[in-house]
Amino acid sequence: IVAAITAIIITLSLLIGLMPSTIALANDDSIILADLEMDKETIAAGLLHDVVEDTIMTDEDLRREFGEDVALLVDGVTKLEQIPLSSPNMDVSEAKLEMQAENLRKMFLAMAKDIRVILIKLADRLHNMRTLGSMPRHKQIKITSETMYLFAPLAYRLGLYAIKSELENLCMKYRFPKEYEEITRQ
Repeated sequence: IVAAITAIIITLSLLIGLMPSTIALANDDSIILADLEMDKETIAAGLLHDVVEDTIMTDEDLRREFGEDVALLVDGVTKLEQIPLSSPNMDVSEAKLEMQAENLRKMFLAMAKDIRVILIKLADRLHNMRTLGSMPRHKQIKITSETMYLFAPLAYRLGLYAIKSELENLCMKYRFPKEYEEITRQ
């Protein structure tokens, strides 16, 4: 599967005029989706979900080159990415944060006309969490907060227990590094 995805990445990169390394970051997303045994359209959308925003490729180009299904999935992920996940007021109570997160989870599920959009978004978040070590501490805190309150419970709700557990473990690793280190040593 990894070899096939790598070949797809190179092909897609050449089709949309990018160096293969530019789109290679999506490789992990697509491997996660392949591990979930998703269809080829979902895996392609996982590879392409940032292309319209980050390149000169338009929605119409995407539709023409990769089909209606892939274009709709990419559009769905793009719409979800436009939802503000963090509150500008960081001094809110734990109960209020949980209520906001529950509202966001419901909005995610309602907005995604196709559950595959949510799966692509979860794969993208898992990939982002796996590479969080290169981010500044304040971004790690923000991203782990979003992950703990929104993405891990969403994965649980969808029955993706391995993804939920990995997200929670990674949150602990970056939020509470000393405690995480102590637990993993045992």
